Amino acid sequence: MLIQNLEHVKRIEARWEFGSEKPSIGGMVTLLTEINLIALYFEIPNVDFRVVAKRKIYSEIRETMENLIVASDIFPQIAFSRTGNMVLGLKKNTYPEHFEELPKKIAIYSTERLSAIYRLTNIKPELKIQFPNDLLNSLPITMSGYLVVNFRMSKSTQQQRNDYDKWNRVAVALNKVHNKPVFLVGDGDAKLYFDRNKEMLFKDLPLSWQLGIVQNADFACGMASGMMSACMFASTPYLIFKDPNEHADQIAREIDDNGHLPWGLDSQRIFRSHCTYDEAMVAIEHDLAAGAL
Repeated sequence: MLIQNLEHVKRIEARWEFGSEKPSIGGMVTLLTEINLIALYFEIPNVDFRVVAKRKIYSEIRETMENLIVASDIFPQIAFSRTGNMVLGLKKNTYPEHFEELPKKIAIYSTERLSAIYRLTNIKPELKIQFPNDLLNSLPITMSGYLVVNFRMSKSTQQQRNDYDKWNRVAVALNKVHNKPVFLVGDGDAKLYFDRNKEMLFKDLPLSWQLGIVQNADFACGMASGMMSACMFASTPYLIFKDPNEHADQIAREIDDNGHLPWGLDSQRIFRSHCTYDEAMVAIEHDLAAGAL
């Protein structure tokens, strides 16, 4: 069991190591959520965040996470540093020595770790992201209510085009049926498509603002990606479509028969399916009719 008496512990260390891979949006959001949860549980106000990576990757992680910290109600003070020497095989968070029950072989940016921590602490993983009030005045709509549809870049050009066409149709349909503005958002260069689409509302904003828009939506749906992780750690109603072959064993361990994460609300669901446009609309409207909107 966890040891409750940890008054002597004043700092914890979070360590993230990289080889040639780049940091993901979802990884950064998930890890920051985990740091916040652990700091809250142990009431530890200071965290040393050590990144073992090349200088360019470290700079990217630090800039992005500092922006997220500013935009979030994060509990601890986080101090960043770069460790130059790669220690092969060491990928872990260094918590107080008595925190021993976490699975050892799960990546630190995995929601499976958060599921394990949630079961141990009974604290819901949360990372509430806000966006500046003056953002509202810069957008071409009033933000009294809106929906989000998420599109994820694919490695295949043809698959990417097919996915974009499908989720673009979903966004247009939701806009017409529910008479609400729809943000079509996505990873990386996907924003180039959206800027040219006159029917959708998308603006090239800082990442923390984009995540804030996703998290503060009345309802968010679309492909599983880093953008949608913002909804997992809030009360935002969502329907995430997950490739059934991607992380299949992990997802099977995490979600229940209804697609809910251990801390998820009834209006928050992961749907494991390769779906057509029609199948996606049926699932989305089902959840909306059930009270997600």
